[in-house]
Amino acid sequence: MKTLYDALREVLQSKEQEIKRLEKEIDALRVVLPIVAETKQSVLEDIYGSGVGSVGESSKAQPFTPAELNAVFAQATSGSGRSNQPQPETKPKASWP
Repeated sequence: MKTLYDALREVLQSKEQEIKRLEKEIDALRVVLPIVAETKQSVLEDIYGSGVGSVGESSKAQPFTPAELNAVFAQATSGSGRSNQPQPETKPKASWP
């Protein structure tokens, strides 16, 4: 029979695993966010012309329209526009002596 201590330890371990998973998701979103913002800006310029302000200039964040999403997905699947995208920074791995 499990003791209260064992049950609490299992809950704590599962919460710690969930925190690690969420930290990885946050790191991934930090890498993707600038790429999405740049892509949205280029899509808006393609659709509405070069007079569109930068993504950060509007007071309210506008969601993607279906046309914008289709253009982004088409660009992503065709592979065009990826050469000038910033590459995610990689952390050097620690080496043990």
